[in-house]
Amino acid sequence: MALAIYQEKSTGVYEKISLVSETVDKMPITTVHNGETGDSVELKLYVRADDTKVYYSSITAYPENLTATNYINGTSTGWGIKMRVGGIQPTPSEWEKISYGNTISFSNIGTSSIGNISTFLPFWVRIECPSNSPIRVKEGTSITLSYTENLIM
Repeated sequence: MALAIYQEKSTGVYEKISLVSETVDKMPITTVHNGETGDSVELKLYVRADDTKVYYSSITAYPENLTATNYINGTSTGWGIKMRVGGIQPTPSEWEKISYGNTISFSNIGTSSIGNISTFLPFWVRIECPSNSPIRVKEGTSITLSYTENLIM
């Protein structure tokens, strides 16, 4: 039991898409891009707890490479990943102000007196593909959750 990353499949219906470990969860990202012209894909995802016996603090998420090639920083390959907390999709000018490979932080889920499995904390991920890249399904990066699991007193 831990925190997990979810995607809303239809209104109010969420699917867990992360791989669970003790206190670090990795969610492989798979997207499809038009490398000829270059493009970006934006995903709205959620963080949620699935254990009422604990609460979670110091929650962060950051992109991570699953291969030796850097697909996160926007410079070495032209590929880049940006993230932003919140339920409203960022505008192009808001995305421009966010650094590639950034880490985002979330509020606690639950409190020292009660766990919470009903809250879904939204965030956005933007994966950018440079032009003149092979047209393909993109894999090789993940979103990693880091957090502290605290016992309910």
